[in-house]
Amino acid sequence: LCATSYTWSATRGNETLTATLTFTYVGAVEKGDALRVTLPGFKREAELVVKLGDSSTLVQVQSWSSDDVLTLVFTAAVSLTDAGTTLQLIGFRGPTRGIVQNQRNFTLQYNISAITADWSEARAVETVPPMEKAAVVTNLRMASLNASSTKQYLGFRYGRPLSSGEAVTVVFSGGFTGKPFIGENTTEITRQGGPDPYSFRVASWDQATETLVLRCNQDIPAEEDVYVNITNLNAPSTGVLPRLRQGITLSTDEDFGTLAFRGVKVGRPILVASQAAVTWVEDELGRQEARR
Repeated sequence: LCATSYTWSATRGNETLTATLTFTYVGAVEKGDALRVTLPGFKREAELVVKLGDSSTLVQVQSWSSDDVLTLVFTAAVSLTDAGTTLQLIGFRGPTRGIVQNQRNFTLQYNISAITADWSEARAVETVPPMEKAAVVTNLRMASLNASSTKQYLGFRYGRPLSSGEAVTVVFSGGFTGKPFIGENTTEITRQGGPDPYSFRVASWDQATETLVLRCNQDIPAEEDVYVNITNLNAPSTGVLPRLRQGITLSTDEDFGTLAFRGVKVGRPILVASQAAVTWVEDELGRQEARR
């Protein structure tokens, strides 16, 4: 068993891709024989589709484990030749950290159905092409002025350029309401000496799912601090929890190379008291009413 090369349909990490492994195995393969492929850092994105050569039924997925090992089982006997066999894997998202050239922890193993505990490992994979690190969202935060505020301030920094026309999707949680639009006074949230706010518009707002889609009106360079003032968006009457506890997320267009939904950190929570009551108690100085 000799693994020869991998190829990826994506050049940057954390994007949905098709992985293709070409390997050489000469001889007959029986029904029930298995292949085990290690894909370090890969994430299952959807239902996995596996094709051996031109067939999508000759092998089937037996398992995908938490340690990034995909086990495949042959559904019928087949003869493989020294011309090489192509295994195509669809339904994965590449590792966020990317892949270095000829990364060594990609492995391929073969198991004969009659021998359940013994796996034959291919010689070192000859070619693993590199994959750039994913564009990462950082400095992701949101704040409100106060509990009655209708303005929500959103800020983030993205690891790749944002293109004019690209969408940024924010999913709120907890009961945000209103008919939001982008306010004209975005400069008030820009710190002194900081960058000017960039231009966005509201593309859509779905009250039922609390999903706000913003459309970028201009190109924005990578690693820029982006500030958006969302006006006429009411915070929940129950308040807004601090840090990541509110469950607000942000993502960008898949067509441009998205990062999976990331949690938005609430920097200025809104705390709302409920069922508050004052109870007068007696201490060593007597009842409170007597000391007024």
